[in-house]
Amino acid sequence: MKPISALMRIGVIGVSLWLDIYTPLTMCQLATYMKFMRSVEYIIEELGGSSFIARGLRINSGAVRCWKHRRSIPYKYWKPLIDLAHRHYDYYGIRLSLDELWELHTR
Repeated sequence: MKPISALMRIGVIGVSLWLDIYTPLTMCQLATYMKFMRSVEYIIEELGGSSFIARGLRINSGAVRCWKHRRSIPYKYWKPLIDLAHRHYDYYGIRLSLDELWELHTR
């Protein structure tokens, strides 16, 4: 695999940070690193925020804010949230899977 350049741009909760990485990373290592960076807060913000998700799922926005506070998404919303992310992938550029939500749930 080809190594990634030493300076990378990584988005975290809607804010871009520049990280200096002194050792080159392979694509596999980068994917592993990015996987651990994602959190419930990151997913909610990258999908357009609490209000957008609440409208998309037809629930109260206060419920979505509670997800951020608890750092957990109730399992009954996993599939609708994945569908919402899929429908708006072109705009927000975030993909979700049941495996990823399960991993976040078990952390």
